[in-house]
Amino acid sequence: PTTPGLHAIRVVVPVLEGEVEHQNNQEIVEIEVLVARANVLVVGNPSADLAFVLRVLRADSNLAVDAVVSQGTDGIPFELAARLSDITDQDLVILHDVPGSLMSQEIEASLRQHVESGHSLLAVGGEGSMVPDWGGRVESDLMPIVSAPPYDGYLPSLIPFNLVERSSHHPILKSDGGTSTAEAWTLLPPYTGLNPGKLRDGGGGITLIEATESGFPILAASLAGEGKVAVLAARGFARQALMMEGHGEGAHVVGPFWSQLVRWLLTREDVAKLRVTTEKSTYRSGEPITFRAEVYDDLLNPVDDADVYLEVDGETERTAVLSRKGNGVYGGVFRGLQQGSYPYRVRAAWDGDTAVETTGSLTVGRYSVEFEDLLADPATLESIARRSGGRVIQASALAGFVDSMKLSPQPHAALYQFRLWGDTWPLVFLIAAFSFEWFVRRSRGMV
Repeated sequence: PTTPGLHAIRVVVPVLEGEVEHQNNQEIVEIEVLVARANVLVVGNPSADLAFVLRVLRADSNLAVDAVVSQGTDGIPFELAARLSDITDQDLVILHDVPGSLMSQEIEASLRQHVESGHSLLAVGGEGSMVPDWGGRVESDLMPIVSAPPYDGYLPSLIPFNLVERSSHHPILKSDGGTSTAEAWTLLPPYTGLNPGKLRDGGGGITLIEATESGFPILAASLAGEGKVAVLAARGFARQALMMEGHGEGAHVVGPFWSQLVRWLLTREDVAKLRVTTEKSTYRSGEPITFRAEVYDDLLNPVDDADVYLEVDGETERTAVLSRKGNGVYGGVFRGLQQGSYPYRVRAAWDGDTAVETTGSLTVGRYSVEFEDLLADPATLESIARRSGGRVIQASALAGFVDSMKLSPQPHAALYQFRLWGDTWPLVFLIAAFSFEWFVRRSRGMV
């Protein structure tokens, strides 16, 4: 593709002579072509967590990462302040443990304008950072997490956490295959620090991860203008990745989580409020087809009270209603499709005037009874052998059958050649002559 965006590509294998079934000779895949590599600016103080984030980002070939690391806390260095004042060329800005006291009004205004114009901001903070102690207008207008009232309880050095109910369906917390990683998250060690905060009232944000004991939000996301904002108010994720290295499913959580968090923040197309999948793209004729739909609102909160309709185009258009499964998931089984290629549409409506629609396609191949049981049928094989004059041999008896085979004798010719005289006979004669001379001399006492 020469243009950016989401493209559907059809891969087709030509029909061979004598081929009966050719409906499965094609496959349709979708790819997203980027305008260019996304520009990511990372600003922060040196730490193990910052180093971990930079490793994850630089491992993605779709990202162009620019890191500005502060060397002190007395004030923002000139180059850092200048970089944050002009971020028009950046698709995502990550502030990692940047103290709020170091943020000027000019930088706050630059960040706000940057986000509202369609770009993204990720604030990460664990110790002495601007999360949520930012202050000024940015905290009240932009961040999903703001300062919380004084906490009477005791914040331990290790912060256990849990995923908020239904948050595992959010794209940030899903695995690459689209399945929930909630169980794998329970294997992770606790965070080593937390900045107490609360979800901003009326901000439309959503909490995805929270502290187990205090209930403080740890990870929250929201939309601001045309852009997105996420806040991770904890530290210790580099320690999590190190401790879970090679430890089952938990080893595949921290790194992919950061990749998906950045991917969600960089998504520029319209938010996918309706996502529809099938178990596979090619089915056999008569095989039940399971549809799964996920419905979300503007902030990607699951919608449980939607009416979801499925329409499949064919010789006659057929419609089905997908039933509610909870957590914004809807499902249904479609039957009776014959061989062919079928486009389908799924429409979800809720709150009276809110509706979204998506399309897709699937292929139904020719039905064959052979696919029902792929094991050998002894009765059929015996019938074929009896009519063709052959035999049916079990695999366990194959060696004995080979030994018992009576093969017809075959003529065999062998040719042998011998040379009576060759190139070595003069040497043999000389050795014999010298040996005879030595024997005579010795017998006469001459040696």
